[in-house]
Amino acid sequence: MREALARASSPLSSCQQRVWRLAEASPELGFFERIGLRFSGPFRIAALDAALTEIVRRHAILRTVFLVLDSRPVQCVRSAARGGLLVVDLQSLRPEQRERAAVRLARRDRQPPFDLRRGPLMRAILLRLSSRDHVLVMILHHLIFDGWSRAVLFRELTMFFMAFSANVRLPLPELRVQYAEVARREQDPGTLPRRTARLADWVGRLAGLQSPATLPPDRPRTVRTTHRAAIVPFQVPEASMRALRSVAEAEGVTLFMLGLTALAIALRASAAQQDEVTFGVPVANRTSTDAQALIGPFVNILPVRLRTPANSTVRDLLLDTRTVMLDAFVYQEVPFDDVLEAMYPGRPRGSYGQTGGDPVFRVCVHFSEHGDSPLQTQAQARAELTVQPFETDDPIAGCDMFVSFSGANGRLGGIVLYNAELFEPATVGSFIDRFQSVLASMDRSLDAQLTALRPETALSPEA
Repeated sequence: MREALARASSPLSSCQQRVWRLAEASPELGFFERIGLRFSGPFRIAALDAALTEIVRRHAILRTVFLVLDSRPVQCVRSAARGGLLVVDLQSLRPEQRERAAVRLARRDRQPPFDLRRGPLMRAILLRLSSRDHVLVMILHHLIFDGWSRAVLFRELTMFFMAFSANVRLPLPELRVQYAEVARREQDPGTLPRRTARLADWVGRLAGLQSPATLPPDRPRTVRTTHRAAIVPFQVPEASMRALRSVAEAEGVTLFMLGLTALAIALRASAAQQDEVTFGVPVANRTSTDAQALIGPFVNILPVRLRTPANSTVRDLLLDTRTVMLDAFVYQEVPFDDVLEAMYPGRPRGSYGQTGGDPVFRVCVHFSEHGDSPLQTQAQARAELTVQPFETDDPIAGCDMFVSFSGANGRLGGIVLYNAELFEPATVGSFIDRFQSVLASMDRSLDAQLTALRPETALSPEA
């Protein structure tokens, strides 16, 4: 039996190995993604159930369970299964009670832990508030899902749901590979020499990192934390966007590079004028067309170090950001866990560094070219049915700040998710104001030295 399991199993990918390690160290965090969507209008439950079943059939990772063989975790694909849609009818409640019940049922603390050995690691719960009001809550473990997977799931869910609602078949081509095959290729012993060389090169570039820059906390750090977070949205005004587009074109940079430079300047001004700022940048790590079509965890984290010496100018930093980011993306397949092990050999590791010491970074930055989800965009085409996000519960902070922004529709905006146990809202609000001020003045301050920028706003050179 054990030999048969070993033959049928596949190794974990590097991303899965990291999730497995962190889940064992902090099981209370759950390590799952929750998606809430509200459907308003005519709705066929059978069509949604059929769409989910087809997606589970197509993507073997959604039928995958995890076992430990010879002290080593492996993944095994179960035979085809239904989507497992659970329908909870709330129509017997009074209208004012239904909303509270929906939020309560979708909350993180209401979700039982996943059984990795038996599965499934995806749950779909449909809350029926009325014949024209439904809330879909999907919970997926990070061993089988990541941010890019969300777009794949939304796209296919939209297409299949609309097709089954219209009683037609959707001739979507079969996937050329499955996630387990990609994981086997990644872990092939024949690739070890190249992976080792790439790791050594990347770690060499990160040698001598300073303590990571962050906002001065309003409250002391504690060993035990609930990871309680809060979110503040921001939007760059159109007038500032016109100037930013001009700078981007003249200097040969992207909106992401402009945003990262502005964040570094704002953070430097907040963090005692440090001469380097290091960010954690999540990357999709899907370098092949096959991988881009799959649901499954590929995401990696790139530590990005920007030099901010006092005598450098804003233009110097912007061009350095361009060089650093282009170089860093070459190493996006080097697993962050391997980087931590090489930097801190034999020491216990946390999420972003050695346990008991400074992490590699305290601020994460994510950029997306897209705004609305494909599900929202495509489903809105059916005027009689609208789809909107459904908030489930409070966010969780994995680092001091997570800055997520997008350049959708030529605009630049996003959110700052921050550790509410460390920072007061006013502290983060002031930081966001400084960040936006830097962006607004970028075209006028390119030749200003960083040391000459006013610390209060990091905006204009001092008189």
